[in-house]
Amino acid sequence: RACSMRSCASGVAKKTKGKVVEHVVLFKAKEDAEKDALKKMMDGLWSLQYRIPNVLYIDVGEVMEGEKHSEGYTHVLFVRLRDKEALKAYADHPQHLEVVEDLVKPNVVGILALDYVGQVLDDIGPTFHKGRDWEEGYNHIRLLKFADKHRAKADAFLSRYEDLTFLASELPLQITAGENFSHGRCQGYTHGTMARFTMEEELKAFKEHPSTISALKSIDDMLDGEIQVTFHVTRAMGHKIVDKRDNAASPPAGINKGRIGW
Repeated sequence: RACSMRSCASGVAKKTKGKVVEHVVLFKAKEDAEKDALKKMMDGLWSLQYRIPNVLYIDVGEVMEGEKHSEGYTHVLFVRLRDKEALKAYADHPQHLEVVEDLVKPNVVGILALDYVGQVLDDIGPTFHKGRDWEEGYNHIRLLKFADKHRAKADAFLSRYEDLTFLASELPLQITAGENFSHGRCQGYTHGTMARFTMEEELKAFKEHPSTISALKSIDDMLDGEIQVTFHVTRAMGHKIVDKRDNAASPPAGINKGRIGW
């Protein structure tokens, strides 16, 4: 492997961190939604990274089978943006609104959305793949509902959870975590986390690591609810956009910027 997490830790410490906005949306597909319609929905959402400025990257996917705490959610949209202004521009953009009206609303019965500010290394592109190219991976998302009386303790947990990035070379490529700042569709969930892996075995090792178990056990009595979803990313194109830093990236060959659901 090109650069282990532990061997890179000293280099990481020397780099400054920058803030990004993480936009997480969970969908519950209609029981009678056709597979092709759901694919077009996710393709349409994924394609927005090529059509809306200041979107750093978008991942979409179907919730993996066997998730015990998915609360019935079936599909995930994960969007990383430069800042809150970019999030608003994304939400209001005509291309986004078109996808929502034409492809999302006809196929889902429930939506949960949460936004938080996460910290990543300033050289965001290399952070995604840690010195190696990869075109697929796994994103593991947790949405947490801290009880009001324990809200003040959430920051300490988030910091501890983010530090799990440096457990070992085979564990997360990246972790972000933060407090939700959009309350319209969050259903009371107060905080979100995202951990990215290149292989399913890495995710399994992360979940079973004593440090992960200890961190999560420390908040067992603080939560009024929790959702966990993992989805397989099969077209992780984000680092190619971020490396350009100008959102002028072109979609992969054969994809028309103006089409939805190619």
